[in-house]
Amino acid sequence: MLAVSVVAVGALLLFVFPTRTLVEQRHQIAAVRHEIALLDAENAHLRHEAADLQRPATIERIAREEFGLVMKGEKAYAVLAPPSAAARRSARAAHPAGSARTAPAAHDPWWRSLELWRDL
Repeated sequence: MLAVSVVAVGALLLFVFPTRTLVEQRHQIAAVRHEIALLDAENAHLRHEAADLQRPATIERIAREEFGLVMKGEKAYAVLAPPSAAARRSARAAHPAGSARTAPAAHDPWWRSLELWRDL
Protein backbone atom coordinates (compact mmCIF):
# COMPACT_ATOMS: atom_id res chain seq x y z
CA MET A 1 0.00 0.00 0.00
CA LEU A 2 2.80 2.35 0.83
CA ALA A 3 4.42 1.64 -2.49
CA VAL A 4 1.21 2.49 -4.36
CA SER A 5 0.97 5.79 -2.51
CA VAL A 6 4.56 6.65 -3.33
CA VAL A 7 3.97 5.78 -7.01
CA ALA A 8 0.78 7.90 -7.07
CA VAL A 9 2.57 10.90 -5.55
CA GLY A 10 5.45 10.39 -7.95
CA ALA A 11 3.04 10.29 -10.90
CA LEU A 12 1.40 13.52 -9.72
CA LEU A 13 4.75 15.24 -9.40
CA LEU A 14 5.99 13.97 -12.77
CA PHE A 15 2.88 14.30 -14.96
CA VAL A 16 -0.11 16.16 -13.53
CA PHE A 17 1.49 19.31 -12.14
CA PRO A 18 3.73 19.96 -15.16
CA THR A 19 0.79 19.31 -17.49
CA ARG A 20 -1.36 21.80 -15.59
CA THR A 21 1.42 24.38 -15.77
CA LEU A 22 1.80 23.72 -19.49
CA VAL A 23 -1.92 24.28 -20.11
CA GLU A 24 -1.89 27.55 -18.11
CA GLN A 25 1.14 28.78 -20.05
CA ARG A 26 -0.56 28.01 -23.36
CA HIS A 27 -3.59 30.07 -22.29
CA GLN A 28 -1.28 32.92 -21.32
CA ILE A 29 0.52 32.69 -24.65
CA ALA A 30 -2.79 32.82 -26.54
CA ALA A 31 -3.89 35.89 -24.53
CA VAL A 32 -0.59 37.67 -25.19
CA ARG A 33 -0.74 36.85 -28.91
CA HIS A 34 -4.25 38.30 -29.07
CA GLU A 35 -3.08 41.47 -27.30
CA ILE A 36 -0.13 41.77 -29.71
CA ALA A 37 -2.51 41.49 -32.67
CA LEU A 38 -4.68 44.27 -31.24
CA LEU A 39 -1.65 46.49 -30.63
CA ASP A 40 -0.35 45.82 -34.17
CA ALA A 41 -3.71 46.91 -35.60
CA GLU A 42 -3.68 50.06 -33.47
CA ASN A 43 -0.09 50.81 -34.56
CA ALA A 44 -1.09 50.47 -38.21
CA HIS A 45 -3.99 52.85 -37.68
CA LEU A 46 -1.74 55.37 -35.92
CA ARG A 47 0.89 55.13 -38.68
CA HIS A 48 -1.82 55.86 -41.26
CA GLU A 49 -3.11 58.80 -39.20
CA ALA A 50 0.43 60.19 -38.74
CA ALA A 51 1.05 59.98 -42.50
CA ASP A 52 -2.29 61.72 -43.12
CA LEU A 53 -1.33 64.54 -40.73
CA GLN A 54 1.71 65.28 -42.91
CA ARG A 55 -0.45 66.11 -45.96
CA PRO A 56 -0.96 69.86 -46.61
CA ALA A 57 -4.70 69.36 -47.23
CA THR A 58 -5.14 67.78 -43.80
CA ILE A 59 -3.10 70.50 -42.11
CA GLU A 60 -5.23 73.17 -43.80
CA ARG A 61 -8.49 71.44 -42.84
CA ILE A 62 -7.48 71.17 -39.19
CA ALA A 63 -6.26 74.78 -39.12
CA ARG A 64 -9.58 75.99 -40.51
CA GLU A 65 -11.95 73.73 -38.52
CA GLU A 66 -10.26 73.56 -35.14
CA PHE A 67 -8.40 76.87 -34.94
CA GLY A 68 -10.46 79.14 -37.20
CA LEU A 69 -7.43 80.17 -39.27
CA VAL A 70 -7.69 81.50 -42.81
CA MET A 71 -5.25 81.77 -45.68
CA LYS A 72 -3.54 85.06 -46.41
CA GLY A 73 -5.89 87.31 -48.36
CA GLU A 74 -9.06 85.57 -47.16
CA LYS A 75 -11.58 87.19 -44.84
CA ALA A 76 -12.96 85.35 -41.84
CA TYR A 77 -16.51 85.85 -40.63
CA ALA A 78 -17.89 84.58 -37.35
CA VAL A 79 -21.58 84.08 -36.69
CA LEU A 80 -22.30 84.60 -33.01
CA ALA A 81 -25.20 82.98 -31.25
CA PRO A 82 -27.73 85.34 -29.70
CA PRO A 83 -27.19 85.90 -25.99
CA SER A 84 -29.10 83.58 -23.73
CA ALA A 85 -31.93 84.79 -21.53
CA ALA A 86 -29.69 84.50 -18.46
CA ALA A 87 -27.03 86.67 -20.11
CA ARG A 88 -29.64 89.31 -21.00
CA ARG A 89 -30.97 89.31 -17.42
CA SER A 90 -27.49 89.71 -15.98
CA ALA A 91 -26.74 92.52 -18.46
CA ARG A 92 -29.95 94.31 -17.42
CA ALA A 93 -29.07 93.86 -13.75
CA ALA A 94 -25.58 95.27 -14.34
CA HIS A 95 -26.94 98.25 -16.30
CA PRO A 96 -30.36 99.29 -14.99
CA ALA A 97 -32.69 101.37 -17.17
CA GLY A 98 -31.85 104.59 -15.33
CA SER A 99 -28.11 104.31 -15.97
CA ALA A 100 -26.10 106.42 -18.39
CA ARG A 101 -26.47 103.71 -20.98
CA THR A 102 -29.49 104.48 -23.15
CA ALA A 103 -31.11 102.93 -26.18
CA PRO A 104 -29.72 104.05 -29.53
CA ALA A 105 -31.47 106.86 -31.30
CA ALA A 106 -33.60 106.15 -34.36
CA HIS A 107 -30.97 107.63 -36.69
CA ASP A 108 -28.09 105.49 -35.31
CA PRO A 109 -26.75 102.63 -37.48
CA TRP A 110 -28.27 99.18 -36.91
CA TRP A 111 -25.10 97.75 -35.43
CA ARG A 112 -25.20 100.12 -32.46
CA SER A 113 -28.29 98.29 -31.20
CA LEU A 114 -26.34 95.04 -30.78
CA GLU A 115 -25.34 94.11 -27.23
CA LEU A 116 -21.85 93.27 -28.48
CA TRP A 117 -21.09 96.84 -29.53
CA ARG A 118 -22.29 98.37 -26.27
CA ASP A 119 -19.56 96.59 -24.34
CA LEU A 120 -16.74 97.80 -26.59
